[in-house]
Amino acid sequence: MKHITIIYLLVCILCAGCVHAERTVVGIWHAFLADPNDNTMNTLVSSISEYVSDCDWGNVNNYTAVPSDIRQNLFDSIASGNNFSLRTGLLVEQCLDGGDLGDFRRSAGQFFEKKPVIFMQEIKRSSVPTASYQSMVTMLPLTLVDDLNMQIKAIRFRIQLLKDIELSELEELKDIASKVLKDQELKLTDLQNQI
Repeated sequence: MKHITIIYLLVCILCAGCVHAERTVVGIWHAFLADPNDNTMNTLVSSISEYVSDCDWGNVNNYTAVPSDIRQNLFDSIASGNNFSLRTGLLVEQCLDGGDLGDFRRSAGQFFEKKPVIFMQEIKRSSVPTASYQSMVTMLPLTLVDDLNMQIKAIRFRIQLLKDIELSELEELKDIASKVLKDQELKLTDLQNQI
């Protein structure tokens, strides 16, 4: 009985430490999202870096690095075109899965529409894997799910944005995005023709 009590106390102490860590992280996230800038981003990154390194698909500890109650605010900030939020989102992408990962990539696609050059520079700086990058440039807002015509227009708009980028250091990323967007346009127009 004595051993069970000791084990129970140790578990309680460890859990209390996790809850305290998560509350601290939540406060730092809120400060960052209230005013995303270089200082608040650096404070956030230094406080979550140890948690981010442990993130993996389906890992419950992902919520310590990126608490569930701040995720939508992060995605909204990215979608609105905030550079620091995008940079932070790219850092914590590995902590997101399922619907949250989809929401992040959709918001990154909306960032791309607002600031395509900065988006691509951040993708390059962060060494984002090609599959993730392709997903970001092709994922559209949920508001377009039932509107095939608007989906095609949005994809064509993104293709045009790429054509307007003339920086040689982004040429490889531009080619990757152009190919995947043209493939998406073809699939959508084929679907539209079948209806």
